[in-house]
Amino acid sequence: MPFCTECGTNVSDGIKFCTSCGKAMSAGPPPAANARPVQPPPVQQANNVSPPPPPQPPPPVYGQPAPQPVYYQQPAPPPPVYGQPAPVLPPPDGQYAVVSTGSWIGTLILLSIPIVGFILCLVWAFGGGNLNRRNLARACLIFMVIGIVLSIIFGAAMFAMIQSVVGPYMEQIKGAGGGLLDLVE
Repeated sequence: MPFCTECGTNVSDGIKFCTSCGKAMSAGPPPAANARPVQPPPVQQANNVSPPPPPQPPPPVYGQPAPQPVYYQQPAPPPPVYGQPAPVLPPPDGQYAVVSTGSWIGTLILLSIPIVGFILCLVWAFGGGNLNRRNLARACLIFMVIGIVLSIIFGAAMFAMIQSVVGPYMEQIKGAGGGLLDLVE
């Protein structure tokens, strides 16, 4: 009866693989019971520290199926639902009509004309018509009001700053006889 050269188990004649460890059987003398292969001694390094032993793979477990790789699949798209109505687009001339790109370009050009743009902005913001154009006109009016308020604030600040710089010189000119300032007053 042959012995396994890997683990030393008795194996019946005619068996090609060990029933204990799964190693291929070879003809040869039987090893000692529970004999392990001899590994060479570890090599000493210069600082007398031996390197760690290489990791050993776990022994195979026979009789159980090997773990299968897991493949993930994306979920299938939902099946099409037939019989649903097609989306309804708003009428082309109604309040909710889609405004084309050319129409937006024309609207912005008209709003950029100084007085005409302000009048059109008031008409579109407070009149009937397309809801998208009405919201654009209202946003433009808000920006115009903010711009006017900021212009008044910055204008007053600039006037005060110029007055504080030029004011003392104007007093000197008036005190010296003024010439030109007398003509202005």
